[in-house]
Amino acid sequence: DLVSGGDILGRFSHAVLDEAHRLEHEAINSFSEVLPLQAFARSLERLADEKTLPLLNQALESADSPEMMIGLENLLARLHSRVSIATESVRQILRRGSRSQQDRVRFRNNEPIHDVLCDLWVTEKEYLVQLRETLSQIQTGLTPKSEDEKVEGLTQLRRQTAALARFVSILELCSTVGDES
Repeated sequence: DLVSGGDILGRFSHAVLDEAHRLEHEAINSFSEVLPLQAFARSLERLADEKTLPLLNQALESADSPEMMIGLENLLARLHSRVSIATESVRQILRRGSRSQQDRVRFRNNEPIHDVLCDLWVTEKEYLVQLRETLSQIQTGLTPKSEDEKVEGLTQLRRQTAALARFVSILELCSTVGDES
C-alpha cells in the first residue's frame, strides 16, 4: 500500500492487524532483495555448460556472436570461480555464527557477509557489468521473431540469462546501499 501511494487499502484513521507479530518480518521481506550466492554460482556454471553454449550460438546466429560467445565463456569461467569463493566464505561465516545455510541472512554494512559481497563487487565490477550487458544483448537475441523461430530450450535459456542479470543487479545493490542490505 505504501509503495502504491495508498491505493490498495485506501484512507483510514485506524487499522487492526491480525497476525501483527509477523508485521516486521513481512515488511522486511517485502522491501528487501535476496541474493542466493549458491544459485548465482550454479547459474554461471549452467550457462557455461557445453550443452548450453551451442544453443546460445544457434539462437544468436548474428555476425558478431562468435566474439560475444568467446567473451561470454571467459566471463562465465572467471565469475564462476569468484562467486564460488564468495559462497564458501559466506558458508564459513554462517557456520561460525551457528546459522543454517538455508536461513535468510540480514546484515548491515561493514559486517562480514556484507564485506564479502562488497569485495566481490569491487574486485569483479568490470566483469560483472560486462556480463550484465552481454546478457542483455543475449536476451534481445533470444527473443523469437515468430512462432516458427522458437528453439527448443530457448525459454529455459531466457530464464537463466534473466536470473543471472538479476543476481548481478542485486549484488551491485548490496554493495552500494547505504544502511541495511
